[in-house]
Amino acid sequence: LEGVAKATAALLLSDDLNEAINYTFKIIGTTANVDRVYLFEYHNDPLTGKTLISQRFEWCKPGITPQIHNPDLQNLPSDFLDRWNRILANGGSVSGFIKDFPEDEKEILEAQDIISLLVVPVFVEHKLLGFIGFDDCTEGLGWSESESHILSSVATGIGSAIMRRRSDEKLRFSENRFRVMYEESPLGLVL
Repeated sequence: LEGVAKATAALLLSDDLNEAINYTFKIIGTTANVDRVYLFEYHNDPLTGKTLISQRFEWCKPGITPQIHNPDLQNLPSDFLDRWNRILANGGSVSGFIKDFPEDEKEILEAQDIISLLVVPVFVEHKLLGFIGFDDCTEGLGWSESESHILSSVATGIGSAIMRRRSDEKLRFSENRFRVMYEESPLGLVL
């Protein structure tokens, strides 16, 4: 809980969202004693319009192989994780030992040396943005329901920080557009 409080404060107070997420993942990864924490985000393919999913952020415990540059984890068709999508879209979490997962999921997860994991959804404006994963690659940890709820609160904080950043960007764009229109107009503008 102390780690969640520190992470939430970082997300609320930082002007740099990327820095805040990286710091948050380090705090949560360390306090939750996991080996890897990451964020996957859903996005649309600009050419086909299909929904894809890509890894965007990652923290790893020393000695754990990072996966952030793994090309197999970028621009995946989102239907690859159809079971996860249904669970996450309804606010649920995916957790357990990889040996108990369906064969198609096992293949990609075991290739990353994951023994067990917890995945929680990230929502922005009531829309599923993606998910945060917590990997255990060394000990075979399980997660209790209360631990899952606590770690879900981190995802809520990240979703809120992303929403705040997007709102700020829209406001800056709108202000800039008005400023350019006002400065470049040969005629006076009246509000």
